[in-house]
Order: sequence, then structure tokens, then C-alpha cells
Amino acid sequence: MVFLQFTGRVSAQSLTGTTGLFHIPTAEMMSDRTFMAGVHQIPAKYSLYGRGLHDNRYGFATLTFLPRIELMFRYTYLLGVDRSSRTSGPFMDRMVAARVLIIRESGYRPALLFGVHDPGQAFDVAANKYFGANYLVTTKHFSAAGFRAALHAGYAFDLFNEATQVYDGLFGGMSLSHQALPWFEIMAENDSFRWNAAAKLLILNRVQLMAGLMELKNPAGGISYRVTL
Repeated sequence: MVFLQFTGRVSAQSLTGTTGLFHIPTAEMMSDRTFMAGVHQIPAKYSLYGRGLHDNRYGFATLTFLPRIELMFRYTYLLGVDRSSRTSGPFMDRMVAARVLIIRESGYRPALLFGVHDPGQAFDVAANKYFGANYLVTTKHFSAAGFRAALHAGYAFDLFNEATQVYDGLFGGMSLSHQALPWFEIMAENDSFRWNAAAKLLILNRVQLMAGLMELKNPAGGISYRVTL
């Protein structure tokens, strides 16, 4: 007989590959020396690479260390592209992201984090930029009657010559779990452009499954694996 063990507390990757809710970042951080890798997919309607014509599939690797710093590297693949019709150009986009925890959550004080996605144009080291984001985000956790909730609020802005694209202005959301099911979490958010809702499931404290609805109607999600180095 095979048993699935659902353990641990869900706090993991968003669709983008960085720590967050469904599509937005949060000020939560994974434990020091946590490495995560996974694959997520979003519908063409919300893709910034492929001009909304092709679903995007993200393959990413994320590392938390020092332990206030998180780095992420990601490939974004265009799905449904007829490669024989193109004579040049890649079918994937590469990007990096960095996040720094400025203030840890403590007592009544929320955590504060700064993040930047897909930088490089300000220093002329990036030919293309599809997933730019610069933001500050806060997170505060609350517990009552066995429930654990978290509120997240952030603001995305242009920084020097680095435009913000994935988020623009205010974004925020909340997550909810119960101590009887700490490995299961539901989420609702607004990513500056639309409302989204999703759920995450953590298996063996290693494998995260995530599925949700962008704009509350179009499915997206993926799978990731975490390990402590």
C-alpha cells in the first residue's frame, strides 16, 4: 500500500518562479539554502513573450541564501510555434530575478522586501525585455482559531531605465491555511491588471502542486520541487 504524506507548511513559488502567491510576489522567503526548480504555464492571453499569441511555459531554478537574498533564473518557452516557419531567432527567453528581504516580520511589524525582475537594459546588457518588474512588497501573518492567514501588499514602479511590465502600480492578495491541513493553501490576489485565485498543495515537504484561474476564468499552474542544500 502506498501512502502520500502531506507535510510542512506551504510557502513557495508563484507562477513567475519567485516566492509569492499565485502570480504576485510576497515578502516571504524560503529557508536559507533552499533550492527550488519547476515548470509553470500560463495562457497566451496573459503572456508577455509571444505578444499574447502563444502559451508561455516557464522553467525556473530559485535559490535562497545568506538568508535574505533570493535569486531566480528562468527560461520562458513559446508553445505552439511552428519552428519550420521561422528562419532565425530563439524560441525562448532567458531572464533573472533578485529579491532582498529588507525587514523581517516581527510582532506587529510586517516584512518588507525589494525585488527586481529581468534587469539589464539600464546597463545595455539585455537585448530584449519582456518580464520587467521593480517592486516593494510587505507581508503580515495572522493566526486565529487554527487558521493562518497572510496579507500581502506591494507597489511596482519604473526604476532608472528599467520599466515594470509584469506588475504596474498597486498589487496585493491574501492566503489562508489551517493547522489541520498546513500543506494546503488557498489564495486570492490582484496583480495590478486582474483578479486571480488559486490553491497550492505541498507533498512530502518537497513537491509543490499549484493550480488556479487567471482573471478567475482561465487555468494556469505547474509543479516544483524543493530541497535544502
